[in-house]
Amino acid sequence: MKKKRTISIFLNRHILPIVEQIRAKHDPLYGKIPPHITLVFPFKNEMTTEQCQHHMSRILKDFNPFQITLEDTVVAEDGCLFWLVKDGKEIIQQLNLKLYSGPFKEYRSTTHQYIPHITIGRFNDLEKAKAVQNEIAQLINEPVTLTVDRITLETIGENEASIVEYVHVM
Repeated sequence: MKKKRTISIFLNRHILPIVEQIRAKHDPLYGKIPPHITLVFPFKNEMTTEQCQHHMSRILKDFNPFQITLEDTVVAEDGCLFWLVKDGKEIIQQLNLKLYSGPFKEYRSTTHQYIPHITIGRFNDLEKAKAVQNEIAQLINEPVTLTVDRITLETIGENEASIVEYVHVM
C-alpha cells in the first residue's frame, strides 16, 4: 500500500510561541504538524519504513547538528506566508538535494526553486497575507537562532495529520 510521506526538520512548538499563535489563526495544518522546514515534499510510495530509514541514514551520516537563523518573512505567489531561513540555509539546501537521490530521486520537482522556510500562514487573499506579514514584523523584531539536530520521516495520515515514522538524530 502506498503511503504519503515527507521528510522535514521539526521545530519545537514551545520555542516559537509567537509563530504558533500566528499559525493557529492562519495555517490549516496547525495542530496537525509542528512548525517545520520541509526537506522532501509530500510524495507517495510503497517503500517500507526500513527502506526509507536506510536511505536517510546513508545520506545524513555526513551531517552534524547545525544552527539556523530565521529572520525575514515573505509572501509567496500562492498566498503562503513564509518565515525564511537566513543562516544555515546552505546546509538545508544540501540536505534537500542529497535526500532527493536514490529511491527519492523521482519525487523531486524541477518546476520549483527550493527555499528553506517555515510556513506560518496560508491565504487566498494576498492583501490579507501582506497585512499579517506586517503584523509579524512588529512581533518578531529580532532573528531567532535554533539548533537542528534531527530529521523526521513522517506519514501524512487522514485529515493531513502527521504520524512520525522515524527520527534521525544527528
